[in-house]
Amino acid sequence: MSGHPMTTDACSRPMPRHAARAIRGFTMPEMMVTIAIAAVLAGVAAPSVRDMVARNRLKSHTSALQTSLMLARTEAIKRQVRVVVCKSADQAGCTTAGDWQQGWIVFLDANDSASVDAGETIIEKVGALSGSFILQGTGNLADYVSYTGNGSAKVTASDNVQTGRFNLCQTAGGDARQIDVFATGRLSFGKEPAPTCPVT
Repeated sequence: MSGHPMTTDACSRPMPRHAARAIRGFTMPEMMVTIAIAAVLAGVAAPSVRDMVARNRLKSHTSALQTSLMLARTEAIKRQVRVVVCKSADQAGCTTAGDWQQGWIVFLDANDSASVDAGETIIEKVGALSGSFILQGTGNLADYVSYTGNGSAKVTASDNVQTGRFNLCQTAGGDARQIDVFATGRLSFGKEPAPTCPVT
């Protein structure tokens, strides 16, 4: 036996009792309390998150329609040809069924028919709106908006002025938006109380 003192590996030494207590896990009651608190906080936060998502979608959908209307007016003036924005379920042709939340298209209407005919170019397609929204056109904007070469909004064939309002609403209520179309082709935007929003 050598005269060197015997060393003990640090990993093999017993852990002090106070250290063992310091790293112990959650007890069952503690874990249940933690889960209960987390559930309460999640329940409080969920409605505000849903409201925020709905508001963002409301702004995004309003902006999409605004952009399409302004594009149509600009292209009509630039090309000196009638340009139409019409509601469209398949983004290939116009429809008179349903409301505008199904989507719409912007196209060059060379023969003033307010429908996409052979040889006419579709310059923008917008698909169905995400979320639970209703988008309706009042007055003579129920199916389409038609812009002439001077930028005014006029009904095709008759050339009567085209005016009205688009109402964008959440089916569950809450905030709503409106876009007014004037005979000059210009637009006006605003908020609309939900109770006045038309519902299908």
